Amino acid sequence: MGRSFLSAEKEHLFKGTLDPAIPPALRIAPGDTVVLETVSAIAAGPGSFRDYCTAWGLDTRDPMIKKVLASVEEVEPAGRSGHVMTGPVYIEGAKEGDVLEVRILDMELTLPFGNIAVSTRGGAVPELAEKRDARRVEYDEERRFGELCGLRVPLDPFFGVMGVAPKERQSSSPPGRFGGNIDLKYLTKGVSVFFPVQTEGALFYAGDAHAAQGNGEVSMTAIETAGLTGTLRFELHKDMSIGWPMAETADSFIITGMDEDLDEAVHECVRESVSFLVKRTGLAAGEAIMLLSAAGDLEVTQVVDGVKGVHCVISKKIFGLEDPSFWNADGRVRYR
Repeated sequence: MGRSFLSAEKEHLFKGTLDPAIPPALRIAPGDTVVLETVSAIAAGPGSFRDYCTAWGLDTRDPMIKKVLASVEEVEPAGRSGHVMTGPVYIEGAKEGDVLEVRILDMELTLPFGNIAVSTRGGAVPELAEKRDARRVEYDEERRFGELCGLRVPLDPFFGVMGVAPKERQSSSPPGRFGGNIDLKYLTKGVSVFFPVQTEGALFYAGDAHAAQGNGEVSMTAIETAGLTGTLRFELHKDMSIGWPMAETADSFIITGMDEDLDEAVHECVRESVSFLVKRTGLAAGEAIMLLSAAGDLEVTQVVDGVKGVHCVISKKIFGLEDPSFWNADGRVRYR
């Protein structure tokens, strides 16, 4: 099993658009591990990111700061418009209809700050915002907390954008069956994420680095962290079928559903959750619905990306899975 490093150099970045025609930045085999580096300058405030560096005394010779600057100034379209993604990663043997599992072995904040913003033109309730405002968030030395508005916010970093290539070119803003801008805060260290493969090679990518986010992401930005590196192991499943991305944590299964209409996103999530339970347990659909009503927690993922997200958290306790560890730190499965 191989191990590769995919840096956030400009030749490994693309911005604002998901397109199956983007050539792979890396080719790997199932079972391989990739250390994938991402950068973000979103929500850093008005003006250029170079102005931001000057205002905050950031050393533009720092290797990571140079990568953030390059992502803004040298990756088309220029500027801070759109998500910046690292990739794509081509997984040998992946075909449409397969399922790609991404095991998140580690997440490392590689710069000690991020930014968050509120706008009068976007978010859940833009009419409540008096003006557009952006705040710099400093992390503590251990990078466990960020200081925001005089309060401490616990940090739990994850990629807001993570997925496989869609079948056709589209904006990176709305998520879909391919994943993308899911903004699901539970996709952090120690979690497996599953994506239904849409195209040959899967073409995995990640970006939109978040240091912390609440369910809903109501301001339209999380704490957008300037640098985040994930250690990811890739597994390919030929005997598995899912309609939407899902995740497995140490103690739960998380099933997603999405739609422009929040009610329909709920329906999609419940349909997919029922399908999951029927496949796993052999229950009839009506029995699965009762089980969800008794032991499934529907939560809003995000409401600000055009396509809204809902997820269902299903505790592993109902399946009698007492040992919460499902894979070791090296990615070896204990059970599935």
